[in-house]
Amino acid sequence: MSKILMKVDGACYPNPGNMAIGIVIYKDGELFKKISEAIGYGTNNIAEYKALIRGLEEVKKINPERIDVYCDSQLVVKQLNKKYKVKNKGIILLFNRVEEIIRTIPGKIYFIWDRRDNNFMADGLAKRALAEEEINKRKKAAKDVRVEKKDGYFLVRSSKSGKSYKVDINIPQCECMDFLKRARKLKLECKHIMAVRTFLQEAERKRETKNRL
Repeated sequence: MSKILMKVDGACYPNPGNMAIGIVIYKDGELFKKISEAIGYGTNNIAEYKALIRGLEEVKKINPERIDVYCDSQLVVKQLNKKYKVKNKGIILLFNRVEEIIRTIPGKIYFIWDRRDNNFMADGLAKRALAEEEINKRKKAAKDVRVEKKDGYFLVRSSKSGKSYKVDINIPQCECMDFLKRARKLKLECKHIMAVRTFLQEAERKRETKNRL
């Protein structure tokens, strides 16, 4: 039988918002598996529990004799160690699911709080999945805008709301609230900046095609 060390983390932005999980599993001291997944909409605490559930479901296949689970959420760890009661109805369902999985694993399981800077790999995996989800969402939305080139900047108009936003692609910067409040904090670009980049790429392709003729 094997010994498992598992580090889990959940990410959510904003809170509540899009969620993602990161899991790193070591089997007998060797890296066994890394998991990075976007998991929909919810809260930070839900993301932490979802990461834990996903990880436990993975390691129970190994039938380990011991599992050390590290998590940077003190609340979750204390709830699992029965030091805090679970009061939130949504979390109770997830807590009960964890208990169900634990009963199917014959080995001992320990839940240990870990500082975030010690949990950097799982944290990074969760943030990567979250960033990919946010990027894909904005790429899709960027198809529904119209770009106009102005003197030194671009004006991007939303086809749904009709609002226009000024984009400086050299910085890059946009005056929309998504860029100012969310995308910039995640080190991402908003749909308007993405649309301008696509506009410029298409213009360059047209120039290259014309030059070849």
